[in-house]
Amino acid sequence: PAAGKPPRYAGTCRTLSEEDARAKMDAGELMGTVPYMSPEQVTGNLADLDARSDTYALGVIAYELLAGRLPYDLKGKSLEEAVRIITDENAPSLSSIDPQLAGVESIIRKALAKNRDDRIQSAADFSQMVRQYLKGEKVIPTGVGLARKIFQRIRLGFSRHGKGGNCSLT
Repeated sequence: PAAGKPPRYAGTCRTLSEEDARAKMDAGELMGTVPYMSPEQVTGNLADLDARSDTYALGVIAYELLAGRLPYDLKGKSLEEAVRIITDENAPSLSSIDPQLAGVESIIRKALAKNRDDRIQSAADFSQMVRQYLKGEKVIPTGVGLARKIFQRIRLGFSRHGKGGNCSLT
């Protein structure tokens, strides 16, 4: 290989450099910047792409800004290995990088959820959670499933009426 360039391999396997991280989409090839792609995007599940893929990318950007590094070290990895890492591995916790980031960690972790149904549902929801955090308010996850909403209402009822008090789901 030329000086400063990663080696190329036969077939579809190749290592990711800065240039390789930006793949093109022509006739079904991957499109986007691999480190910022959601699991559903990097695996080519185009029918599953929606606003939650964007919140995943926002989570990657926020992680990078806060930690000074990307959530996953993909440099020198084959595209196949990068896909495996993004879909299967969890990013190191922000608090393990800097303990002062523990407060914002839950927002970023939710944005980086592997399952899109567990992820922050929209950029507006992401923004709302960040505003709550910056105001020192309790961060309430938005865009969550029915079971979590019911649990939140039950918990609100208990907190209003004390432990063991009557609570209503109305």
